[in-house]
Amino acid sequence: MDTGDLDAFATHLTHLPVLDTAARAAIREELQQDRYFIDHHADELDEAEVIKRLTREANGEPISVDAFTAAMHPVRISLWHPTGEAETRIVMDYTIDAATSDELLAVKVTRDGTVASVDWES
Repeated sequence: MDTGDLDAFATHLTHLPVLDTAARAAIREELQQDRYFIDHHADELDEAEVIKRLTREANGEPISVDAFTAAMHPVRISLWHPTGEAETRIVMDYTIDAATSDELLAVKVTRDGTVASVDWES
């Protein structure tokens, strides 16, 4: 691993709020295109306090993408330097309720801070 890669990690970790904002924007965009992650959690975790609150706030409508995205929180930040790959990555894992679900959205960020993907994982 060269110093440029280490410096890129350090810069991103020093500015986590910026990285979080970019990750949440990507999550929001992903959920606007396909809200199955939201609907799945609303159905499967209907007893979780966060889902109860979001459902109550939706007032009979589907839980909004914005409200759901705002309620998600990061549970892990991983630093990846895969051998043979050009891009060093940071992966931020977001969940709606870590106590009741092992499903998360993994936001993968390239060395330059660009969101490469948002993937549903468990």
